Amino acid sequence: MTGARPDWRARALDVVRILTVAFVLHWMWEATHAVAFVESSGTLWFRVWHCLPMAVTDAGWTVVLWLIVGGLSTSPRRAGLWQLAALGVVGALTAVVLEVVAVSSGRWTYNDLMPLLPVIDVGLWPVLQMGILPVLTVRLSDWWKPQLV
Repeated sequence: MTGARPDWRARALDVVRILTVAFVLHWMWEATHAVAFVESSGTLWFRVWHCLPMAVTDAGWTVVLWLIVGGLSTSPRRAGLWQLAALGVVGALTAVVLEVVAVSSGRWTYNDLMPLLPVIDVGLWPVLQMGILPVLTVRLSDWWKPQLV
């Protein structure tokens, strides 16, 4: 490894850790709040399987957000407070954009169980999901990193 360049193996392990943690967290979140969408209400068993592709997508989205806010940093240290805050804000803002596009295009529909954010009329649960779970994912993934000497 040269001075300022991160070791690609360490970064690959970071991505694997983040993908794994993100997938589990997003799958649980999706399966539990899916009842607030017309297209995915049903038994828990149905929601668990129906939400699998969404959890994969959300895990990938989490990795991209992490890369944007500092995952490509040359520093091997753990995520700092500003990076975690930026991750939450960028995650929530991108969720708002996605929800506006998806709802206006008819991709999905909320039912009465979805609380809406005032003024922008998008679902609260998806915005909270992408504001909280990427931060939680990175924190949990950081705990699994080898300790730096």
